[in-house]
Amino acid sequence: MRPTYTVKAWLVAEVMQRKRKGMLPIGRAASLLSRQLAKQMKKDKRSGRCERAISAPSIRARLYEWRLWP
Repeated sequence: MRPTYTVKAWLVAEVMQRKRKGMLPIGRAASLLSRQLAKQMKKDKRSGRCERAISAPSIRARLYEWRLWP
């Protein structure tokens, strides 16, 4: 079974993984990315990989707060 991540650990890991794979939206697409991440976070919450899921607007704010975007 995969480890359960905190919201911050999950978000950082997911953004870094997408960055390595070249899967980040181009341009000023933080809203698009936050919606994609929110959808994936919900799935990972159900599977036990993430301790809880947060909304797309919350993710967008954290992307800037934690300097994960741009």
